[in-house]
Amino acid sequence: MLESFIQTQKASIMRQMRKTFAHQLTFKKRSDELLLYILKQLIRDQLAYEQSRAAHGNELNTIDKVVISEADFKMKARQLHIENQIVPFYRSKFFTANHFTYDSTKKAIIQVLY
Repeated sequence: MLESFIQTQKASIMRQMRKTFAHQLTFKKRSDELLLYILKQLIRDQLAYEQSRAAHGNELNTIDKVVISEADFKMKARQLHIENQIVPFYRSKFFTANHFTYDSTKKAIIQVLY
């Protein structure tokens, strides 16, 4: 219910409320579920950016994968105090079932879109 209320706020208010109520929002949720939620948010934001950029540039290329930097992911996880759960998350069913892969050389998370 708190999450629904927060989502109805303006973006700047929403960010502040998420920080203020971080503990309540994460109460009784598994860290894997939270990390998946964070990652999906980052993917959605990046995909919207790439689609906007492609539409603006009149590019005909379809987007087949989305890449998120590990640093961005860690920063978001740190805000919820679950950054120490990231490495186990990379091996979890939540991560693989959603078509995510981790590239340790590029320090990036990749989702192939089907």
